[in-house]
Amino acid sequence: MNTSALAKAKKKLRTRDVNLEVRKLVDPDTGEMIGALVPAHPVDQRSLRERKFGTGRLLRATLRQDRNPKFYRKAHVLAGWLADNVEAFTGLSQHDALKKLQEESGIGCEAVDYDLPGIGKLTRTEAESLNFADMDEGRWNELWDGGTGDGGWIGWLRREVFGGLAAESREAVELIIQKPREGA
Repeated sequence: MNTSALAKAKKKLRTRDVNLEVRKLVDPDTGEMIGALVPAHPVDQRSLRERKFGTGRLLRATLRQDRNPKFYRKAHVLAGWLADNVEAFTGLSQHDALKKLQEESGIGCEAVDYDLPGIGKLTRTEAESLNFADMDEGRWNELWDGGTGDGGWIGWLRREVFGGLAAESREAVELIIQKPREGA
């Protein structure tokens, strides 16, 4: 392996995420029950060992709650349904239908400033990235249904789009968007 490939491999090792699980454990030093972050899988254990993150080592980390892939896939199924059944979304890919949903609803959008030479400053509203790795589950729930079931994209679709659909179509899409609550 050449030196640049080796350096690249080492950098990837240093930056790769590991999955941690919050567990209740007894602190061997005090006998006290504490919450602790422990590797979620043997692969994660090995990754920590390879990076020399052993017991007693002080680490600095940015933590985010892992996303539920089932709900991420569900959003793409909903987007596909919109592309197949709602005129404003007709012919769009699932990805493009999700972006259009963001833009039409204004939910999951952010203002971005551009400084255009000779023209001046322009502010444009753009759909934020839904990148699976960069967005935690809490933010995703805000976008999906406002965390309540009545807001977010689902609330907007129910208010602005679903009312104009035949009852059979509304029933079909409601089956797609139903999301069991935690512990259900």
